[in-house]
Amino acid sequence: MKIKAALFFFLFSFSLFSQVKGVVKDERGNPIPFVSIMVQNEEGGTSSEEDGSFSITVDAAKNLIFSAVGFETKIIKAAEAKNVELDKKEIELNEVVISSAKKQKEKEIGSFGRGGIRYYSQQTTAKYFPYSEEAKNYPFLKEITIYTSSKIDNAKVNLRLLNVKSDGSPGEDMLEDNHIVEVKKGGKNTTVNMEKNNIEIPNNGFFVVIEHLRINENKFKKKGPQYKDITGNKKRMNVETYEPFFGFLPSEENTCWYFNGKWTQNGLHKMQNPKSYSNLLMRKYHDKYLEIAMSITLTN
Repeated sequence: MKIKAALFFFLFSFSLFSQVKGVVKDERGNPIPFVSIMVQNEEGGTSSEEDGSFSITVDAAKNLIFSAVGFETKIIKAAEAKNVELDKKEIELNEVVISSAKKQKEKEIGSFGRGGIRYYSQQTTAKYFPYSEEAKNYPFLKEITIYTSSKIDNAKVNLRLLNVKSDGSPGEDMLEDNHIVEVKKGGKNTTVNMEKNNIEIPNNGFFVVIEHLRINENKFKKKGPQYKDITGNKKRMNVETYEPFFGFLPSEENTCWYFNGKWTQNGLHKMQNPKSYSNLLMRKYHDKYLEIAMSITLTN
Protein backbone atom coordinates (compact mmCIF):
# COMPACT_ATOMS: atom_id res chain seq x y z
CA MET A 1 0.00 0.00 0.00
CA LYS A 2 2.87 2.36 0.81
CA ILE A 3 4.40 1.76 -2.65
CA LYS A 4 1.08 2.44 -4.36
CA ALA A 5 0.57 5.60 -2.30
CA ALA A 6 4.07 6.84 -3.14
CA LEU A 7 3.55 6.08 -6.83
CA PHE A 8 0.22 7.92 -6.81
CA PHE A 9 1.81 10.92 -5.12
CA PHE A 10 4.65 10.98 -7.67
CA LEU A 11 2.27 10.74 -10.64
CA PHE A 12 -0.04 13.35 -9.14
CA SER A 13 2.87 15.75 -8.48
CA PHE A 14 4.30 15.18 -11.97
CA SER A 15 0.90 15.86 -13.55
CA LEU A 16 0.81 19.30 -11.94
CA PHE A 17 3.95 20.34 -13.80
CA SER A 18 4.18 20.51 -17.56
CA GLN A 19 6.38 22.13 -20.16
CA VAL A 20 4.61 25.24 -21.33
CA LYS A 21 5.68 26.36 -24.79
CA GLY A 22 4.56 29.59 -26.34
CA VAL A 23 5.50 32.75 -28.19
CA VAL A 24 5.38 36.42 -27.20
CA LYS A 25 4.32 38.98 -29.82
CA ASP A 26 3.33 42.61 -30.02
CA GLU A 27 0.01 44.03 -31.24
CA ARG A 28 1.17 43.75 -34.86
CA GLY A 29 2.17 40.11 -34.52
CA ASN A 30 5.91 40.77 -34.41
CA PRO A 31 7.90 38.52 -32.03
CA ILE A 32 9.31 40.17 -28.90
CA PRO A 33 12.78 38.89 -27.95
CA PHE A 34 14.34 38.73 -24.48
CA VAL A 35 11.08 39.00 -22.53
CA SER A 36 11.51 38.20 -18.84
CA ILE A 37 9.09 35.40 -17.90
CA MET A 38 8.78 34.74 -14.16
CA VAL A 39 6.54 32.48 -12.09
CA GLN A 40 4.49 34.72 -9.80
CA ASN A 41 5.64 34.60 -6.15
CA GLU A 42 8.42 32.13 -6.97
CA GLU A 43 12.07 32.23 -7.95
CA GLY A 44 13.32 31.10 -11.34
CA GLY A 45 11.87 31.65 -14.77
CA THR A 46 13.02 31.98 -18.34
CA SER A 47 13.43 34.44 -21.23
CA SER A 48 11.99 34.50 -24.73
CA GLU A 49 14.33 33.78 -27.64
CA GLU A 50 14.98 36.21 -30.50
CA ASP A 51 11.96 34.77 -32.34
CA GLY A 52 9.75 35.37 -29.29
CA SER A 53 9.45 31.67 -28.42
CA PHE A 54 9.84 30.34 -24.88
CA SER A 55 9.58 27.13 -22.90
CA ILE A 56 9.17 26.72 -19.14
CA THR A 57 8.35 23.79 -16.85
CA VAL A 58 5.72 25.01 -14.41
CA ASP A 59 2.54 24.11 -12.58
CA ALA A 60 -0.17 24.87 -15.15
CA ALA A 61 -2.26 26.55 -12.44
CA LYS A 62 0.47 29.09 -11.66
CA ASN A 63 0.60 32.62 -13.08
CA LEU A 64 3.42 33.79 -15.35
CA ILE A 65 4.63 37.40 -15.35
CA PHE A 66 5.74 38.73 -18.75
CA SER A 67 7.79 41.95 -18.69
CA ALA A 68 9.85 43.61 -21.41
CA VAL A 69 11.35 47.00 -22.15
CA GLY A 70 8.80 49.21 -23.92
CA PHE A 71 5.79 47.00 -23.12
CA GLU A 72 3.15 46.78 -20.42
CA THR A 73 3.72 43.96 -17.94
CA LYS A 74 1.19 41.14 -18.26
CA ILE A 75 0.19 38.32 -15.89
CA ILE A 76 -1.25 35.18 -17.53
CA LYS A 77 -2.11 31.72 -16.22
CA ALA A 78 0.54 29.27 -17.43
CA ALA A 79 -2.05 26.99 -19.03
CA GLU A 80 -3.19 29.91 -21.23
CA ALA A 81 0.25 31.22 -22.22
CA LYS A 82 0.61 29.60 -25.64
CA ASN A 83 0.20 32.89 -27.52
CA VAL A 84 0.98 36.00 -25.48
CA GLU A 85 0.43 39.53 -26.77
CA LEU A 86 2.04 42.48 -25.00
CA ASP A 87 0.80 46.04 -25.40
CA LYS A 88 3.25 48.78 -26.32
CA LYS A 89 3.96 51.24 -23.52
CA GLU A 90 4.58 54.88 -24.31
CA ILE A 91 7.41 56.43 -22.31
CA GLU A 92 6.43 59.84 -21.00
CA LEU A 93 8.78 62.67 -21.90
CA ASN A 94 9.18 63.71 -18.27
CA GLU A 95 10.58 60.28 -17.34
CA VAL A 96 13.90 60.88 -19.09
CA VAL A 97 15.73 64.07 -20.01
CA ILE A 98 17.44 64.02 -23.39
CA SER A 99 19.91 66.75 -24.23
CA SER A 100 23.35 67.22 -25.77
CA ALA A 101 26.61 66.68 -23.90
CA LYS A 102 29.80 68.65 -24.49
CA LYS A 103 31.91 65.50 -23.78
CA GLN A 104 34.90 67.55 -22.64
CA LYS A 105 35.44 66.02 -19.18
CA GLU A 106 34.41 62.80 -17.44
CA LYS A 107 34.15 61.27 -13.96
CA GLU A 108 33.88 57.60 -12.90
CA ILE A 109 31.41 56.69 -10.13
CA GLY A 110 31.53 53.40 -8.20
CA SER A 111 34.91 52.12 -9.40
CA PHE A 112 35.83 48.60 -8.26
CA GLY A 113 38.83 46.28 -8.26
CA ARG A 114 38.19 43.03 -10.12
CA GLY A 115 40.89 41.15 -8.20
CA GLY A 116 38.88 41.06 -4.98
CA ILE A 117 35.66 39.65 -6.42
CA ARG A 118 34.82 36.26 -4.87
CA TYR A 119 31.01 36.10 -4.96
CA TYR A 120 28.97 35.51 -8.13
CA SER A 121 25.25 35.37 -8.88
CA GLN A 122 22.92 35.21 -11.88
CA GLN A 123 20.09 37.22 -10.38
CA THR A 124 18.73 40.14 -12.37
CA THR A 125 20.12 43.03 -10.34
CA ALA A 126 19.45 46.77 -10.20
CA LYS A 127 22.07 49.07 -8.67
CA TYR A 128 21.07 52.53 -7.49
CA PHE A 129 23.19 55.54 -8.44
CA PRO A 130 22.08 58.68 -6.56
CA TYR A 131 22.21 62.20 -7.88
CA SER A 132 25.39 63.67 -6.44
CA GLU A 133 27.76 66.63 -6.64
CA GLU A 134 29.52 64.81 -9.48
CA ALA A 135 26.24 64.67 -11.40
CA LYS A 136 25.93 68.44 -11.15
CA ASN A 137 29.29 68.91 -12.84
CA TYR A 138 29.07 65.82 -15.10
CA PRO A 139 25.34 65.47 -15.80
CA PHE A 140 25.38 62.99 -18.72
CA LEU A 141 25.79 59.22 -18.72
CA LYS A 142 28.73 58.16 -20.90
CA GLU A 143 29.59 54.54 -20.01
CA ILE A 144 28.55 51.63 -17.83
CA THR A 145 31.10 49.01 -16.75
CA ILE A 146 30.18 45.59 -15.33
CA TYR A 147 32.20 42.55 -14.26
CA THR A 148 31.14 39.12 -15.50
CA SER A 149 32.45 35.56 -15.41
CA SER A 150 31.43 33.39 -18.37
CA LYS A 151 32.27 29.89 -19.59
CA ILE A 152 31.22 30.78 -23.15
CA ASP A 153 32.15 33.57 -25.53
CA ASN A 154 29.69 36.35 -26.40
CA ALA A 155 27.13 35.52 -23.71
CA LYS A 156 24.30 38.04 -23.79
CA VAL A 157 22.83 40.17 -21.01
CA ASN A 158 20.20 42.89 -21.19
CA LEU A 159 21.11 46.32 -19.83
CA ARG A 160 18.24 48.51 -18.66
CA LEU A 161 17.94 51.93 -17.03
CA LEU A 162 15.06 52.52 -14.59
CA ASN A 163 13.85 55.63 -12.85
CA VAL A 164 13.19 55.74 -9.11
CA LYS A 165 9.77 55.38 -7.47
CA SER A 166 8.74 57.55 -4.52
CA ASP A 167 9.55 54.67 -2.13
CA GLY A 168 13.08 54.36 -3.52
CA SER A 169 12.48 51.14 -5.46
CA PRO A 170 13.15 50.59 -9.20
CA GLY A 171 10.49 52.19 -11.40
CA GLU A 172 9.87 52.50 -15.15
CA ASP A 173 12.26 51.98 -18.05
CA MET A 174 14.15 55.04 -19.25
CA LEU A 175 15.08 53.44 -22.58
CA GLU A 176 12.56 52.47 -25.25
CA ASP A 177 14.31 49.27 -26.34
CA ASN A 178 16.47 46.45 -25.03
CA HIS A 179 20.18 47.19 -24.85
CA ILE A 180 21.75 43.77 -25.45
CA VAL A 181 25.38 43.46 -24.38
CA GLU A 182 27.74 40.61 -25.31
CA VAL A 183 30.40 39.64 -22.77
CA LYS A 184 33.58 37.70 -23.46
CA LYS A 185 34.62 34.34 -22.05
CA GLY A 186 36.38 34.34 -18.68
CA GLY A 187 36.39 37.00 -15.98
CA LYS A 188 36.11 40.33 -17.73
CA ASN A 189 35.21 43.96 -17.32
CA THR A 190 32.77 44.97 -20.04
CA THR A 191 32.29 48.66 -20.78
CA VAL A 192 29.15 49.77 -22.61
CA ASN A 193 29.07 53.15 -24.36
CA MET A 194 25.81 55.01 -23.67
CA GLU A 195 26.63 58.35 -25.31
CA LYS A 196 24.19 57.96 -28.21
CA ASN A 197 21.28 57.92 -25.73
CA ASN A 198 22.12 61.45 -24.47
CA ILE A 199 20.69 60.70 -21.02
CA GLU A 200 20.97 63.36 -18.33
CA ILE A 201 21.06 62.02 -14.75
CA PRO A 202 17.62 62.51 -13.04
CA ASN A 203 17.52 64.63 -9.88
CA ASN A 204 16.54 61.63 -7.74
CA GLY A 205 19.09 59.28 -9.31
CA PHE A 206 18.45 56.15 -11.35
CA PHE A 207 18.99 52.39 -11.48
CA VAL A 208 21.23 50.44 -13.83
CA VAL A 209 19.88 46.91 -14.33
CA ILE A 210 21.77 43.86 -15.57
CA GLU A 211 19.10 41.40 -16.65
CA HIS A 212 20.05 37.73 -16.83
CA LEU A 213 18.83 36.08 -20.06
CA ARG A 214 17.85 32.39 -19.95
CA ILE A 215 18.16 31.81 -23.70
CA ASN A 216 19.66 28.97 -25.76
CA GLU A 217 22.64 31.08 -26.82
CA ASN A 218 23.68 31.41 -23.17
CA LYS A 219 23.52 27.68 -22.34
CA PHE A 220 26.64 25.91 -21.12
CA LYS A 221 26.66 22.17 -20.54
CA LYS A 222 29.28 20.20 -18.65
CA LYS A 223 29.63 16.79 -17.02
CA GLY A 224 28.61 16.76 -13.39
CA PRO A 225 29.52 14.40 -10.52
CA GLN A 226 28.97 10.66 -10.72
CA TYR A 227 26.29 8.87 -8.70
CA LYS A 228 24.76 5.41 -8.38
CA ASP A 229 21.19 4.73 -9.47
CA ILE A 230 18.82 2.35 -7.64
CA THR A 231 20.37 -0.64 -9.46
CA GLY A 232 23.88 0.30 -8.36
CA ASN A 233 25.03 1.39 -11.81
CA LYS A 234 27.21 4.48 -12.05
CA LYS A 235 25.66 7.44 -13.79
CA ARG A 236 26.84 10.96 -14.44
CA MET A 237 24.60 13.95 -14.06
CA ASN A 238 25.00 16.63 -16.72
CA VAL A 239 25.01 20.20 -15.42
CA GLU A 240 23.47 23.00 -17.46
CA THR A 241 23.86 26.68 -16.70
CA TYR A 242 22.93 29.93 -18.38
CA GLU A 243 25.96 32.18 -18.62
CA PRO A 244 27.28 34.63 -17.54
CA PHE A 245 27.57 35.13 -13.78
CA PHE A 246 27.78 38.63 -12.28
CA GLY A 247 30.46 39.61 -9.79
CA PHE A 248 29.56 41.09 -6.39
CA LEU A 249 31.54 42.86 -3.69
CA PRO A 250 30.81 43.43 0.03
CA SER A 251 29.31 46.78 0.92
CA GLU A 252 28.20 48.75 3.98
CA GLU A 253 25.29 50.19 1.96
CA ASN A 254 22.29 48.36 0.53
CA THR A 255 22.26 49.76 -3.00
CA CYS A 256 20.95 46.73 -4.94
CA TRP A 257 17.51 45.33 -5.73
CA TYR A 258 16.70 41.91 -7.20
CA PHE A 259 13.91 40.90 -9.57
CA ASN A 260 11.91 37.70 -9.01
CA GLY A 261 8.60 38.79 -10.49
CA LYS A 262 8.83 41.92 -8.33
CA TRP A 263 11.69 44.06 -7.05
CA THR A 264 12.95 43.27 -3.54
CA GLN A 265 16.06 43.93 -1.47
CA ASN A 266 18.09 41.36 0.43
CA GLY A 267 19.34 41.75 3.97
CA LEU A 268 22.89 41.37 5.22
CA HIS A 269 24.80 38.40 3.83
CA LYS A 270 25.39 35.85 6.60
CA MET A 271 27.94 33.02 6.52
CA GLN A 272 28.29 29.94 8.69
CA ASN A 273 31.63 29.88 10.52
CA PRO A 274 32.97 33.06 8.87
CA LYS A 275 36.24 32.81 10.84
CA SER A 276 37.08 29.30 9.66
CA TYR A 277 40.10 28.75 7.42
CA SER A 278 37.88 27.42 4.59
CA ASN A 279 36.13 30.79 4.50
CA LEU A 280 39.35 32.80 4.51
CA LEU A 281 38.70 34.39 1.10
CA MET A 282 34.96 34.81 1.61
CA ARG A 283 34.80 36.12 5.17
CA LYS A 284 34.90 39.73 3.98
CA TYR A 285 31.33 39.18 2.70
CA HIS A 286 30.01 38.20 6.14
CA ASP A 287 27.54 40.65 7.67
CA LYS A 288 27.79 42.90 4.62
CA TYR A 289 25.41 43.77 1.81
CA LEU A 290 26.12 42.36 -1.64
CA GLU A 291 26.78 45.04 -4.26
CA ILE A 292 27.11 44.18 -7.93
CA ALA A 293 30.50 45.13 -9.42
CA MET A 294 29.38 48.02 -11.58
CA SER A 295 30.50 51.58 -12.23
CA ILE A 296 29.32 54.44 -14.40
CA THR A 297 31.25 57.18 -16.16
CA LEU A 298 29.69 60.62 -16.38
CA THR A 299 30.55 63.45 -18.76
CA ASN A 300 29.68 67.12 -19.07
